[in-house]
Amino acid sequence: MALDLEKILLRDISQLFQDADDYNVQIHVGQEPNIRIFKAHSVILRARSSYFRAALSVNWARTDPNSAMITLKKPNISPIVFEIILKINYSLLLVAADELALIDLIDHIQAHIIRNEQDLLRINLIEFLQVSSRHDACRLLKAHSDLKRWHFAQEAPYRARIAPRIKPFVSSIISPGHIGQLAAWIDNKQEPYLSRNPYEFKLLMLGSRDGLYNVREFQRRCGKKGPTIIVIKIKNSNRIIGGYNPIEWCSSEGYLSSRDSFIFSFDNNKNTTNSILSRVKNPDCAIFNSDSNYIGFGSDLEWFGGICEQYNYQRKILNQIDFTMENYEVFQVKKRYNY
Repeated sequence: MALDLEKILLRDISQLFQDADDYNVQIHVGQEPNIRIFKAHSVILRARSSYFRAALSVNWARTDPNSAMITLKKPNISPIVFEIILKINYSLLLVAADELALIDLIDHIQAHIIRNEQDLLRINLIEFLQVSSRHDACRLLKAHSDLKRWHFAQEAPYRARIAPRIKPFVSSIISPGHIGQLAAWIDNKQEPYLSRNPYEFKLLMLGSRDGLYNVREFQRRCGKKGPTIIVIKIKNSNRIIGGYNPIEWCSSEGYLSSRDSFIFSFDNNKNTTNSILSRVKNPDCAIFNSDSNYIGFGSDLEWFGGICEQYNYQRKILNQIDFTMENYEVFQVKKRYNY
């Protein structure tokens, strides 16, 4: 009976959060340009969190007389943490929960990870150790991670003989989150790879270092290297555009046929929100090889020429035709053997 009443209470509170019109707190979460505003009830926040119990007390809180709202700012918490809860990187949620002093939630998350997410813990062991060492509330996870680290050290000599070393991903334009999404698109999947990316991305060229508009240097560094991803940072914008060539680049003039190439854009170079994926619709004109500025993805994306239109791919990835590069990177894409 008590369990049924608890379920009813949780359901009613959930409906109150979604459907109420008497919110009196607004919380600005994240940092520019990725800020979201959450509305809530102070009585519920104060009941569940010692942090909010203090922050919303009469000594701290100030109510705007015009809106009758209390405004708080939490720039150190990602606004998407609530979208990826219990789905990908629980360490993000642990940091957020610790900052808000949600002790019950922290303990529940740690227990869930230890019981049900051993693969996630193993893959991200170092990150979990770093998070748990910085936050006293993560005592369960720290103890478990320390034990895992001991086993990891004991097994290292044997594992080194059979496991290839995975090089860290380095980019001045995109994040590992972008790479996880691009890798998923390569495999014709929508959900990004969050921990076990089956591809290695090796940086072949950085425009600001090797020549932003040097086509000859591009061919020297990137020609005949197999599949590649090109990412382009547009000048005076956070927008990222680029494309995937599953064959190769070369200096011989002409089109290469491919059914697997695609071009893309991201609104923001910090996260993968508001992305556009445009797969090839005319495979015979998927890739255009050249030793001039016309090299690119069909006639749809010519980065040296600063042109982005829509002919041979399904969707237009940029609202304008002309653009100026601030920087670009080319990555060789290799399948990892043990995935």
